[in-house]
Amino acid sequence: MKNLLLATTALVALSSPLFAADLGARRAPLAPQPLPVLSWAGFYTGAQVGYVWGQDSLTQTNGASTFFTGKMKPKAFAGGVHVGYQLQSRDFVYGLEGDYELSKLSGSTKQVFFGEDYYRSVKSTYRASLRARLGMAFGPALIYATGGAAFANFKTQASSVYWSSTQSSTGTRTGWTAGVGAEYMFAPNWSARVEYRYTDFGSFSRSANGGLSASSVAKYEAKDHAVRVGISYHW
Repeated sequence: MKNLLLATTALVALSSPLFAADLGARRAPLAPQPLPVLSWAGFYTGAQVGYVWGQDSLTQTNGASTFFTGKMKPKAFAGGVHVGYQLQSRDFVYGLEGDYELSKLSGSTKQVFFGEDYYRSVKSTYRASLRARLGMAFGPALIYATGGAAFANFKTQASSVYWSSTQSSTGTRTGWTAGVGAEYMFAPNWSARVEYRYTDFGSFSRSANGGLSASSVAKYEAKDHAVRVGISYHW
């Protein structure tokens, strides 16, 4: 019995290394992979759509006295493209952006003066801006403020039913714009945004022809609000 026990013990001792070899060496645990570093720095391009509504006012004068005043509320959908470049210092993101949009913004007003119907209208077919951007990044999210120069064309028109006369004028205006927005990087190199901006193009005058009362001048004040959503690709 004693000899059998010794033989069994020896057999187990000899077979243990062979069994361990069959199992193979223990694998070292995988080292954790570093998370990719998210950066808002660099060039980006994209497109946006939005809605623009104005708060334009009109004052009709003959140079000495006011004939009438009116309110025009132009509104329209708009869409276009943007391009920009940003730098990032820790969580601070800053850069420059330009955009261009097409729209059919239009508004009109009617006034009765001495029994005569006078119509004034204003239209704008494009908007553009060149702005600075300053924001704070929270990982894939970015909260920012923006402001700078704004550009737009305005076509004004005056008409009178009694005189059967029409006068129009077209010109480009420069103003300023400012707003706030939020952006989120939902995929590598891709971000989505929502933005509000207020734009002021100041006041400008258009003269009417003789059929609309000689020396008659219409003074316009053009201001508008806009909400936009957009998508950008970061290079």
